[in-house]
Parts: sequence; structure tokens; C-alpha cells
Amino acid sequence: MAIDRVKKATFLAPANEIRRLLNKLHALSAVHVENAAEFLELPEAGPRIEEVQAERADLNLKKLHVIGSTFDLVAPVKRGFIEGFAAMPLQITCDELHHVVSEFEFDPLYDRCAYLSEEYKILQGQIEQAEAETDTLRDLAGLPFTVKQMLSLGRSAAAYGSFASQNWPGFTADAECSDKLAWQVVRTSKKEVRVVVAFLKEDADAAREMLRTHGFAEIALPKLPGTIEDRINELMEDISACREQQAGFRDEVSKLAEDRRRVDIAAGYWDSEKRKTEVQNNVYTSRRISVIAGWVRVKDLDKVEELLARQFPEVSLITQDPTPEDNVPVSLTLGWFSRPAETLVRMFGLPDYFSFDPTPYLIFSYLIFFSFCFGDVAYGLGLVAFSFIMARKYRTYGPQVKFFRLFLYAGIGSIIFGAFTGAWAGNIYDAKFLGENNVLYRAASAIPHIDPLAKPMLMLGAALALGVANQFYGLILGIYKGFRRRDPAAAIFDNALWLIFLPGVLLLLSPMIMTGAPEGFKNIGLVLAGIGGLGLVLTQGRNEKGIAAKAITGLVSLYGVLGTYGITSFIGDVLSYSRLLALGLTTSIVAAAFNDIASMFQGIQAIGIILFIVVVLLGHTFNFAVSILSAFVHSARLIFLEFFGRFYEATGRRFSPLGFNSPLIEVIEPSEGG
Repeated sequence: MAIDRVKKATFLAPANEIRRLLNKLHALSAVHVENAAEFLELPEAGPRIEEVQAERADLNLKKLHVIGSTFDLVAPVKRGFIEGFAAMPLQITCDELHHVVSEFEFDPLYDRCAYLSEEYKILQGQIEQAEAETDTLRDLAGLPFTVKQMLSLGRSAAAYGSFASQNWPGFTADAECSDKLAWQVVRTSKKEVRVVVAFLKEDADAAREMLRTHGFAEIALPKLPGTIEDRINELMEDISACREQQAGFRDEVSKLAEDRRRVDIAAGYWDSEKRKTEVQNNVYTSRRISVIAGWVRVKDLDKVEELLARQFPEVSLITQDPTPEDNVPVSLTLGWFSRPAETLVRMFGLPDYFSFDPTPYLIFSYLIFFSFCFGDVAYGLGLVAFSFIMARKYRTYGPQVKFFRLFLYAGIGSIIFGAFTGAWAGNIYDAKFLGENNVLYRAASAIPHIDPLAKPMLMLGAALALGVANQFYGLILGIYKGFRRRDPAAAIFDNALWLIFLPGVLLLLSPMIMTGAPEGFKNIGLVLAGIGGLGLVLTQGRNEKGIAAKAITGLVSLYGVLGTYGITSFIGDVLSYSRLLALGLTTSIVAAAFNDIASMFQGIQAIGIILFIVVVLLGHTFNFAVSILSAFVHSARLIFLEFFGRFYEATGRRFSPLGFNSPLIEVIEPSEGG
């Protein structure tokens, strides 16, 4: 459960072998390739980096994009909620990939899809244009005069168009408009008012300026050879004909879309090939020698050396340990239990290579926070069941499985916390809902519990105590981080001294915090606060120049304006944990409210029990979904800000080995051969 150890690796190969070597390393998927010139700080006057173009990959990707866009335009695939919410690559086997790459000729499919897509869009434009004209004509059909009459006025002119609803009152109230213009309202809606406006031709310029002032959008009047009704019928026939053609196109594309899977696989392959060719630009090469530089995980080093010994005896591999000055890519290997919490770490950012992986250290804190917010036996059981089903359904998708396993753990914690607080879908076990001495009531009564609504201050104290403990836990991890990075000054001065000072302050305040606090607490607190405070004053300004600057910085750091921490930061962070109580109470109160609403229907004859069940199910489903979101977001916030802020720096970058790499597809079988 740690950050994988890596070695800096430099491959020296004959120039004529570099292509084959890159292909084999690509198949091995073990080397993170860097730009060799920059990585090794080679002189600019030396050999150049080979320019490798990816025109073929780009061209094929564009063709496949046209094919996929045509499928999506004419015959879109319906995706489930999870598929729409999270990026889920198409999972394939090696054999299927090789079969598609070697046998699938998509150029004829591209030609046909490009034609169908263009024709479909043209027809859609014609339909929209005809519908717009039909809409205009239907408005004009109800007027006491014809379009021909409007266009052939003598001394007058007419304009047809619309005002935004918010502009209409201002237009009608304008005295100058009333004097110069006459209008007939054609249609009104929430967004607009359509009108026909008439004015004298001699006042045309002034009239149109007034109309523009009030936001009038003119619509061109059609010149009709016949009646409006004839033109509408003609347009409807055109629309029908266009839609019939579109239906024919959809049928053809639907048949073509039977190749969608092969198209997606080909797109993923060429996307990976493009990335592969781009990596080749990182090779530093001359006529005789080529250099590949990067990183290899120690656990993969044996198979890399075996590959070179077996197929490239002429290639030399030089490995070195990374130094703190290196920007080392990070790969994490986690135990089975803590692996789901990697979801949270990747959301925030990877750790620095020379630090440590926080995943195993945050999982219990996160689960406790989530359980405090979501604690309910019934809701927890529902979350466990849902997470188990979804994890099974998407068991081949690593990120999704981790995500649902994290929720499964959280569900178990919610069951335990719900039993501790007596929350079972709120208070559904109450006699007024399920009758006297029902099964849920007996189960809830058998477990000793504390009602948060009856003792809110006790639960608030528990939430704040949890916050204090987690802050101290973060400082302990800060000490660990300092010694791990061989920086004892940061470990002791920026963390250990706070771990002495802050408990001392709490002990000094213990008579105010709790009644009956032993008098000795205050004396112990005075000693700890004095030792820790003096140490902080003397060390927090250690990087400043001059004794006065060091002293002032050290003194001010106790408050929290300067330095690594501070009393105000500590108090603010601890108070943030009160949200745990707020969200926990909200979950319980809303659940109980839905129970009370549902009970109002119980007295209705014949259907009362049915209505009760329906309201309970709908209400608790809503509360279940909203409470999960709140618990997830706010628990993550406490981790990211109030916990990580004490020790964690997300400055790492992901270890990305040269290999098959595309977000579009995922090969779930290992490649054969090396």
C-alpha cells in the first residue's frame, strides 16, 4: 500500500532498431517515456529529436469520427444513467482488436456515411425552413386582410414581426409609436408578441427606427402566387416528403450502425496509434544511436531487462534512482481494502513521489464522516444493496468498481451509525406507522442508541471531538511526511510543536468546554501550551532575515496570519465538522417528515395503505438520493480541505507507460508475446 518505486531509465539503441524497440516496449507497457533531450539535458547542437508524423492516424480518426457522428445523429444509442455519468470505455479482447485492425475496411462506410449525413442535414434544414414559414402563414391566416393586400398598399406599408414580451408594454405605452403606427396583434406567448404594424410610406424610416428602438424583429412576408391555405398545404407536403426521405436514411444508417462496435474499436486503435507516434517524437536520435529516456517501475524492471536480453542484446539500459529534483511520475499500488479510497485521492490529485500515499490513512476518516451524515439503518442497507449490484454489474471496469465499493463500505458504516442513533428510515418503526410492537420497533429497541434530536449538544460535541481528533491525526501525518522527506525541521517545528501547543490550549479551556473538568487539566495545559507556544515563536520565522522579523513572524504565527498553521485555522477547521451533525439531523428529520406525510393517507378507506406505501417509497427514495449526494460531497470537503490541508500536497503526475492507451476502448486480455 504505497507509491511504487521507480527507476530513471535510459535506453541506448542502434538507430536502425529504434522502431522495433519502441513497438516491443509499447507491447510491454512498462516504460513511461519522457522527452529525451529535456530529460537528459542534452545539448541543442547535438542530434535532433526525430520528427514522426501522425497524418495517417489523424486521417483515419477523422473518418471514423464522421462515421460515429452519423450513427449518433441518425441512430443514437440509448445509454443508461451510469454510462452517461461516467466515461466507460468499450471493453474488448485482444483477438477482437487484432481482427478489426486487420480486416475492417471502413473507407466505403465513411464515404456512404459522409453522403447520408450531409443529405440528412440538408433535409433537416429544409424541414426547419418550411416549418418556420408554415408557422408564419398560420399566424397570418387569421387576419382580416391577405398577405397580397399587405404587400400592395397604396400610401401605406406594413411590417410583420415580433416583440420580446418584456418590450411589448413599453412599445404600446410610447405615445409617438401610437401616433405614427397602427398594429394588429397576431399571437402572444410567454416569450414574444407577434404583430402586423402599418405606417405611412413617407414615415417609413422614422417608423422602422421606432420599431428597432423597442426591439422589433421583422419577419419577411412571403410572396404567394395563391392563397395562404394553398401554400400551407404545399409546405406540409414538402415537410412530409423530406421526413419520408429522412426515414429512409435512418433505416439505411441503422443497418450500417450494426458495425458500430467495429467502428468504436477502430477509433480506439487509431487514437492509441496517434499517441504512440507522438511519443516517438521524444526519442533523441542520430544516424547511428537513438536514446529513449524515462521511468520504469522497479516491479517491472525484470521483464524489461528480460526483453532486452532476449531480443535486443545490442541495446544498453542504464538505470538510476530518482533525486528530489526530479519530477517523478507516480504509480500507486494499494491493498484490497483501501483501494476504493483511491477515487478520492485521484479527484484531489496524486501525491509527490517523495511523499507518501494518503489513501490508506484517509479511508476510515472518510467512512466515519459519511456515516455521521448518512447514518440510517434502512438507508445504509439500501446503499449496500445498490452498491453491491452496481459493482457486480460493472465488475470489469476498475474505476467504477472502486467507486461503488467505496459506497458499499459507506453503507455498512451508515448501518452501524444508524443503529447507534436509532434511525431506521427516520422513525418508520413508530407505532403510528407500523403498529404496536412491530418487527422494526423490536429490532431498534434491542440496540442501545442515542436520539440526536433529543441530545443535539451531545452529538455536536461528538462531531467537534471528531474534528479535533482528525486535525491532530493530520498533524501526525505531517510529522511522518517531514521525516520521510528527510526534513526533520518541518516535521518537528511545523507539526510536532502544534501537536503540543493545541492540546495545551484545549486543556487550558477545559473548564469552559466541559463542566467538572479536573483542576489538573488546566495546569497540564499551561505547561503544554507554554512549551509548544515558545517553540513555535522561536521556529516559525526561521526562514526570515533578521531577529526582529523572525520574532514577529513566530509570534503572529500563533494566531494564524503567518506560518504553517494557527489557532484561528484550528478553530475554523474544527467548527467545519459541525456540518456532520447538521447533515445527519437533516437526513433524519426529512425522513421523519415523509413518514408523517405518508401517515395522513392511512385513514383513507380502501386505498389508504397503498397511498401510504407509495408516499413512503417516493419520499424516502428522494431523501436517500439527496442525502447520499450531501454526505459524499461534504465528507470529501472535510478530507480535501480540513484534513489534507495539514500534510498533503497533490503535486504528483500520473505514471503513464508507453502502451495501448485510449479512453475509447479497453483491452481486458493481456497481449500475447513480448
